[in-house]
Amino acid sequence: MPAHARLPVTICTQQQQQQQQQQQQQQQQQQQQQQQQQQQQQQQQ
Repeated sequence: MPAHARLPVTICTQQQQQQQQQQQQQQQQQQQQQQQQQQQQQQQQ
């Protein structure tokens, strides 16, 4: 029974870690997009 009770906790923490990783990836993508936009603006000038 105690092992059974621990299971949901591990599942929860795994989900949280995955969400954090996804958020970090999104932030990195946004930063890359911003850098590309800045480069394009510089080229136009």
